[in-house]
Amino acid sequence: MPQFESVEDLRRVRPGQACTLIPSWNNGFPLRLGPGSEETTGGLVRPGQRLLVLAEEDRFIQVRLESEGLVGWVPAHVVAPWPEP
Repeated sequence: MPQFESVEDLRRVRPGQACTLIPSWNNGFPLRLGPGSEETTGGLVRPGQRLLVLAEEDRFIQVRLESEGLVGWVPAHVVAPWPEP
């Protein structure tokens, strides 16, 4: 029987900070219309793409994909701070 591991990055990102999707979400994560919403914006973010945190609400963060300007919500546990040089 297959076993699955839930992976979370416990480092927090706050509004105004840059972040990226954690590597375990290598297929991408759809941007949501609101915190906890199942409806998507049609945008998809992937690890390695730079996201800017705009807002935080109830374990979700609103992000803007810097390269394309797409805005949407993702769970806070699927992102990690953007690596600083």
